[in-house]
Amino acid sequence: MSEPYLATTQNTHAIDFRFVYCNAFAMQFSGADLCVRFGVAHDAADHNKGMQEQVAVFMTPPAMKTLYISLKSIIEHVEKISGVEIQVSPATAEILKKMIKESEEKQKST
Repeated sequence: MSEPYLATTQNTHAIDFRFVYCNAFAMQFSGADLCVRFGVAHDAADHNKGMQEQVAVFMTPPAMKTLYISLKSIIEHVEKISGVEIQVSPATAEILKKMIKESEEKQKST
């Protein structure tokens, strides 16, 4: 994989910077920040079998929203130029719904 083009020359790499591959992730919302753990699924056909975590990123709410807007725009562009809608498996959709429900319940109890 080649290094993606950066839109600015003002970005620099930390000493421990690295590129990682991701086909699975997990999220945990603390009420103030979001932690996203990126990794590689142990079984690409069944993400319920866990993943080998590669990196975790904590994000502020403004960073979360900026990432959401960026990803939404990129996904719409990819689907438009490819003519193919990106699919999410029903199992993955259920996992996401469960994660959101658990996060909401946790927030109500605090």
